[in-house]
Amino acid sequence: MALAALLASALCSAADAPETNGAAAGQATEEATGADPATEEATGAGPPAEEEAVAGPAAEEATDDAPGSAIEASLARAIDTFGGRDMRAGISRLEELVALYPDSPDVHRTFAYALIRMGGFDEAEGELLSLLGDSTATALETGEARASAVRGAVEPEDILALGIVRAQQGDHRKADRLFRAHADLVGPTEPAAARAFMRLSDMYRSSGVEWGDAEAARTRALALDPGIDAVSTLPAFPTPEEPSVPPETQATEVAETEAVAKRRTEPADTTEAAPVGPGPNDPAEPSGAQEDESKRGGSDG
Repeated sequence: MALAALLASALCSAADAPETNGAAAGQATEEATGADPATEEATGAGPPAEEEAVAGPAAEEATDDAPGSAIEASLARAIDTFGGRDMRAGISRLEELVALYPDSPDVHRTFAYALIRMGGFDEAEGELLSLLGDSTATALETGEARASAVRGAVEPEDILALGIVRAQQGDHRKADRLFRAHADLVGPTEPAAARAFMRLSDMYRSSGVEWGDAEAARTRALALDPGIDAVSTLPAFPTPEEPSVPPETQATEVAETEAVAKRRTEPADTTEAAPVGPGPNDPAEPSGAQEDESKRGGSDG
């Protein structure tokens, strides 16, 4: 399932910092007990000028067992509304979708990620624990299970999101393990892991924990992704997929397109059509001589 650039607002870029050796892979870490700067700015985008009256998803979807394309289309509209700085309307739409499609993981996932951007961490926690499973989340938070044990069974973005929630709740050790689990799942040397390390850095710095090296984590994040900023460390919304088109439909559409293009490129036929003669049963047209003879005959009478 794709949609991309639908975040609430641009946030301040992360500054470069020298690296130290304090970011050991096994070290626990966490995030600020205070308000998260990314979510602060996202929430501080200000109330929408005037919320437009938008038809709720219930009016758009017919039944709970509607096809996946209907769910994807509704999610795309909700994400677009939320990312267009109309956060309250977007959240309301997502709440309706959660009620309408309670069995859709992407609907719950999108709702949780939107709640994080709005600062609704406790409510987002419930959505994320439902997605991950309480036992899986607990095993990762306590270190009882390594990331490799859940690879393929969980969505890495959900782990990043739960780490943000734990950091905001003050559970820094749990958040540290979750951020590191996310980095392990996406690949600790991949650019995607930069978000987890930047989150670690921000958490170490804002919380004042003594067991985490903020500068080392920040430098590692920038080395993996020099363009990382506060917005990009937020969990990415699911990208609804375009519904697939059957091959036979694609062939028909291609043939119709080519036919239209051919008609447009062919020169118009400007030659005049030849006059059509009389049919075998049609009376012959009188010639000029016959017309004169007829006239003379009429005058003689």
